[in-house]
Amino acid sequence: MIEEKVIQEWISPLLEEMNYTLISIKKSVTKNEVTLQIVVDKEEPISIDDIVEVSEKIGELLDEKDVGDTSYILDVSSLGIEKPIALSSLKKKVGAYVHLTLKEPYKGYQELEGSLEEAAQEDVIAIKVNFKGQIKIVSIPLSHIEGARYAVKF
Repeated sequence: MIEEKVIQEWISPLLEEMNYTLISIKKSVTKNEVTLQIVVDKEEPISIDDIVEVSEKIGELLDEKDVGDTSYILDVSSLGIEKPIALSSLKKKVGAYVHLTLKEPYKGYQELEGSLEEAAQEDVIAIKVNFKGQIKIVSIPLSHIEGARYAVKF
């Protein structure tokens, strides 16, 4: 089977045309089976129907190309509902429910989860957090955040 880099060159223009970003390609080989795992992302949430459509389009493209005489399983997926958020775009996510990992604890908490309330200041965000039943809005400098991702509120 063709190397991942060549497959990336083939499918990247297709994904861009469909408004997706290619996150990764991984080829894995077990006993008698080759699996091609492709992870995609886009700004909006990705549904199962979206994954089916992307999978079909990639499959059609790979069928047109010569990927070798080895059969393979195509596995297309997304980063999921709790996908990472780049810190540089965090201020654009006001209203989103997020999980923040901090570089240094805030009042004993290494992680905060809540709704992004505002990003009025240049390098500071405000997040509404539930501290043991008490709702508080906490301002955190972006420089104190190690990582961020979307979170699911239960």
